[in-house]
Amino acid sequence: MIPKNFWKVCALSVAIAAVAVGCGKKKAEGPGAEKAEEAGVGAGTGSGFAIFPATANPVIVGMNFENMRGSTLWKELWPMAEQTAAEDLKKFEAACGMGINNVKNVVFGGDAKKMGDGGKGMVMSVTGDLPQAKVIECIKKVAAEEKEEVEVVEDGQYVNFKNPKGDESIWVHFSDGGVVIAPEADKAYLQARVEGKDPITSNKEFMAMIDKVDTGGTMWFAANGGMEGADQPTGGHGSVRLDSGLKADIVATFKTAEEAGKMATQANTQMEGAKAMPQVAKFVDKVKVTSEAADLKVNIDLSDAEVKEIIAMAKAQLPMLMGGGF
Repeated sequence: MIPKNFWKVCALSVAIAAVAVGCGKKKAEGPGAEKAEEAGVGAGTGSGFAIFPATANPVIVGMNFENMRGSTLWKELWPMAEQTAAEDLKKFEAACGMGINNVKNVVFGGDAKKMGDGGKGMVMSVTGDLPQAKVIECIKKVAAEEKEEVEVVEDGQYVNFKNPKGDESIWVHFSDGGVVIAPEADKAYLQARVEGKDPITSNKEFMAMIDKVDTGGTMWFAANGGMEGADQPTGGHGSVRLDSGLKADIVATFKTAEEAGKMATQANTQMEGAKAMPQVAKFVDKVKVTSEAADLKVNIDLSDAEVKEIIAMAKAQLPMLMGGGF
């Protein structure tokens, strides 16, 4: 039997270890280089978005934890989440001398269909200055705390953390800028990704999406393909900023302009109905849904005060939804 905590021990240890220093890292080059630097993509390899493979159904998702930690949403909700996660976080902090507050940017991606099948082909980059020896020591300590066994094999800057009782393993590449991680993959795959071979940057259509995205936002994404079924978008892109209220610009692309227009009409009809509830009417007015050609566009613009009001309303409903008190 494969120990259920193996992935938590390895993946979370490496990710949470991402210290916000990053000095001496290689700057990204090639298509999308400026956006890659803004998002922290490539974790000091110099490959930027080329760490992600060329694929039929590309998807990339980014999160800026520095931006997130300064937001009203984080300040209001993190204390509650921290209570639930406190035990695990304390273990990481005690073993590694660092925690969630040390994480800067996390960006992951791959083929949408394959990633939905156990994370196959996924690549993750975490920015930071990560001394290889310190991370290995951290993972061993956390493994001991979790009563897990982790075998560590070092091959230069490439390190394999694997479960000796099963076939699970994670390959990690270390550099001055951070780490690149490839779960469910071998060293050859990770090395090809670090070196930017057969990259997503050769897909001009997808990189045009990236150019439209605010990669400096709190959360952002770009996806092209991988979604099937009636009334499903063929792709999309967008970003959310939480550093001043909540600002979102999301685009979902459908097969035809008719489909996009139909979805916009449905959304606006539902929002008009929601205005019958006085407590939410003013927030609905801050959401704009339109269509342009085959694109469905969603724009949200909420102030810090409005975000706090929504959070207060949500907190008031939680005891009923959860069947108890907070």
